[in-house]
Amino acid sequence: MRMRVVTGIVAATALLVGSASVRAQGNRDPQLILDRIVDYVMRYYGRAQSLVSHEEITQQPIRTDMSFDGPSIRYGYQLRLEWAPAEAHQIPTATMVRELLTVNGRPPNPKDKPRCMQPHETWSEPLAMFLPDERSDLEFKWAGTGRMDGRPTVSLDFMHRNRRGRATPEANFRTGADDSSCVSWSVESRLQGRVWLDDVTGEVLRLDQNIYGPIDIGIPREEQKRWRTTALAIDRHTTSIRYKPVTFDDPLEVIMLPESIQTMTLSRAGAQSVRVTQRFKNYRRFLGEGRLLEE
Repeated sequence: MRMRVVTGIVAATALLVGSASVRAQGNRDPQLILDRIVDYVMRYYGRAQSLVSHEEITQQPIRTDMSFDGPSIRYGYQLRLEWAPAEAHQIPTATMVRELLTVNGRPPNPKDKPRCMQPHETWSEPLAMFLPDERSDLEFKWAGTGRMDGRPTVSLDFMHRNRRGRATPEANFRTGADDSSCVSWSVESRLQGRVWLDDVTGEVLRLDQNIYGPIDIGIPREEQKRWRTTALAIDRHTTSIRYKPVTFDDPLEVIMLPESIQTMTLSRAGAQSVRVTQRFKNYRRFLGEGRLLEE
């Protein structure tokens, strides 16, 4: 089982969805709501490979009081989804693929790849975590009704079944081309969050995830001199994804697509806290004739 979870990156310093046409009608059964989400995600994944977009990422170093702690770095990417449906007992996979276009508004230089804190070239599409093969370690609970952007909503809370455990984070230490050091990490047992969907259409409107801390990450002996400590502590790691309707012509259709992703990691003991903002625009179809249709 491979769960799609939030992960963090600290330094020594979806997403895409379709539409559904069923309604909860006040039903508070989490399983029925999950079924709606799965139907929604699968409908989109079947056609999402015809879409590309522009992704702008800003990485801003911050202090624990949220104030700036140095200059930000801006990246521009072309983004697309690769979808591999399940075949012969295999688990379906949905992967976002990036192509770097700009760094701080200019074409990238050789030294820009790969920077230690540079976003990965591929990342898991967030809503894949709700697919049946991915969510077996999660518990879901009814979280209520409400309104978001003028729409009636239903929502579910989720949490890892082994949340009381003190699992050791999976950590990967590496050095960038600029000789900086960073570590990427993941700890599934600390995952929790909430998903909101339109009560009429079943469209996902927002997805929040967080890995609650403190999380202690041991530093290998060969890296301790560079980091000037034997362990890192992650106090907080949160991610919030908001979706918006995007209209396409020829043929005419409206699809809920990611508008922004806000991620914040608060660290101490030698690690740099960081706020990462991802914004998506210029959605377009890639058609068989080779034309790109603008939003």
